[in-house]
Parts: sequence; C-alpha cells; structure tokens
Amino acid sequence: DKLDHIHLAHKHAREGLMRKIVKGMLDSDPSKPKYSSITKWLRWRKCSDCPSANMRHPPNAALHPPQPSRHDEFLPGESLVVDCTGAAEQPGHDDSTTTFVFMDLASSCRTAFPTASKSGDTLLETVKRYVAASQVPLRALRVDFELRCDSLRAWCRDHGVRFTLACPNAHQTSGHA
Repeated sequence: DKLDHIHLAHKHAREGLMRKIVKGMLDSDPSKPKYSSITKWLRWRKCSDCPSANMRHPPNAALHPPQPSRHDEFLPGESLVVDCTGAAEQPGHDDSTTTFVFMDLASSCRTAFPTASKSGDTLLETVKRYVAASQVPLRALRVDFELRCDSLRAWCRDHGVRFTLACPNAHQTSGHA
C-alpha cells in the first residue's frame, strides 16, 4: 500500500507528517495516495513495529473521572476565597483605589469591598464586617498570597477558621474570586 510505504520510509510517521508528505508530493506522481485516505488508513492500519499501533485511547471518563467536590463540606457563607484587584487609576468616592473580592465557595456568590489599602490588616477588618453582616460562622478562608499577615492568621486561629494561602503568582489557585 502507498501509505504503508510512506509510513515506514519516514520512521513510522504520525498523521501530521503523513499529511505534509502527501500534500508535498507532485500530482503527477503515480505513487501519490489520496489525501483524504490518510485518516481512514490511520484508523485501520496495523503496523506492528509502530510504537502507537496497538494503542487505543481510553474513554475520557477513564482518563479524567469526575472528582467529588471539595466544597460540599461547607454550607453557603462558611468558606471564602479572597482576592484583590489591582490599583484603580482614579480613587472612588470614598478614596478607594482597590477592591477585595470575596467569593463563597458553596454558592459561588461574589461580593466586592472597595478599599483604600490592600494590607492584611485592612482585609482583617473587612472579613470581620462580612462575618458580622452574614451571621454565618466562617469555617475556611483562603487569601491571595500578597494579603497574608500575622493578625489575620491569629484571628482565624482564635475563631477556629481554617486559613490557607493561595500560591504566589498563580491566580488560578484563588478559585473564581
């Protein structure tokens, strides 16, 4: 078969290389296979020397089984992820230049708190206001690495709140906040 010969002559070429080779062949070449036959040939070929010949791709569910949600252990309001926006060009009406974004993991509800400072102590005061207004006991708090401070960590320890930091320079670890 023409495609078998091309495949073996080019050290068990994969689909992309096979397509480039066939596309680069002259139309007048009698050994040029049809470009559209490559996909079918790859699906049904039996090259015993090819490293990927007998491999079958397992179903996606086997590769990535559904993971149980880690957020099921919390009721709405019990677990927060906090991130901070960058500095605004112009301050708001209350001299705020940045915003704390709180996201509740159980409900994915987001709340924004404008602030003039993004220090850990300012965040602690904001967390206290949030907890007092929500009247739900906070059980877990995950904050951006730049917002870490000893007073926030001590407050969490004193109130039985699990305190964790997101990885520095990895905003995806802050969840959807």
